[in-house]
Amino acid sequence: MSGKPRKWLLLVPLALAVAVLVLLLRNRSAPEQIALTEIAHPVQVISVPSLTVTPRATAYGNVEPGRVWDAVAEVSGRIIELHPELKKGELIPADTVIVRIDTSDYLLALRQVEADIQASEAQLAELTVSAANAEASLAIEREALRLAEADLARLA
Repeated sequence: MSGKPRKWLLLVPLALAVAVLVLLLRNRSAPEQIALTEIAHPVQVISVPSLTVTPRATAYGNVEPGRVWDAVAEVSGRIIELHPELKKGELIPADTVIVRIDTSDYLLALRQVEADIQASEAQLAELTVSAANAEASLAIEREALRLAEADLARLA
């Protein structure tokens, strides 16, 4: 088969599609125009003077907060300072120091731990020296054993 029949097979559907498109565009009608009518409603107008109003609400019953926060300290100790606005129902801004706890107990415990670490390091150094001395003594005793075995072998 040559390339011409294939070309015609592709062009025939394309030509039909273009013809249908042209036919549809020529026969279309414009959308129907609807005239807009304005409807007027009668109203009454009253002039009102400007007033300053303070909104108030009066209610009876019990009021409960939407959220309740129970403060729990991560550490224990003696409280040395409280925020002056720390009262029931007061709002305190975020990142505000509310309570200060005495740090002397913690500093003392820190110094004690540092001293314990130094004592442990000294004990480790002492044990390291003792181990080195024991290794040296073992080497000397092995050499003495070797010499004694050599003397025994020579005498026997």
